[in-house]
Amino acid sequence: MPAKEDVFFEGKPHIGDLLVNIVVGATLIGLPLFVGSLVRRIWVSYRITDRRVTVFGGWGGKERSDVIYKEIAKVVTVPRGLGTWGDMVLTLKDGSRLELRSIPEFRKVYEYVNERIDAQAQQASGALGSKQAATTVTRARTKPAVVEVSSQSDDSEEFAKEPPEVLAETPSFGFTAAAERLNGRIAMVAFVLWVLLEALTGQPLLSAVGLV
Repeated sequence: MPAKEDVFFEGKPHIGDLLVNIVVGATLIGLPLFVGSLVRRIWVSYRITDRRVTVFGGWGGKERSDVIYKEIAKVVTVPRGLGTWGDMVLTLKDGSRLELRSIPEFRKVYEYVNERIDAQAQQASGALGSKQAATTVTRARTKPAVVEVSSQSDDSEEFAKEPPEVLAETPSFGFTAAAERLNGRIAMVAFVLWVLLEALTGQPLLSAVGLV
């Protein structure tokens, strides 16, 4: 019988991240930041239980990455919005990483995760907001139990299943080539459209849409 999981947090990135980047995106330089935050708000969601951290992301939000606590070697945290939200990067014992950006209830989520990782990972992670590892983390010889599923499922029993003991594939969401390539392409498309619209209308884009 599948073990039951208690859900501590489930939701999308904090709305404050999008609002801040809307303001920043009013300038041409800040446009990629706005596009990135908009994509996160639409397609990314998080689910944190007493057994694992799950991230839904990728194109259309159809990719899923699961990490169980015993495979986390270090947690890097970056508070944002005066601590209202923040970013976390989970470094696994095989060296791969999973990024959670603009997490609501940032401090509570970090404390919850930190209580469930082993003592060595807690020491390497340091205090909230610390970006430096205390010591070099020794890699484990066992493979991390990280699973990627091609489509999102609302079936609650899917989350209650025991995680496999082998690594299916390195998480494709986070600081990876695929994720950065996707962000770069979206930013380039947005930039080209911005320039074309201004060239065709003969006026700034914000004026053309009636915002100024």
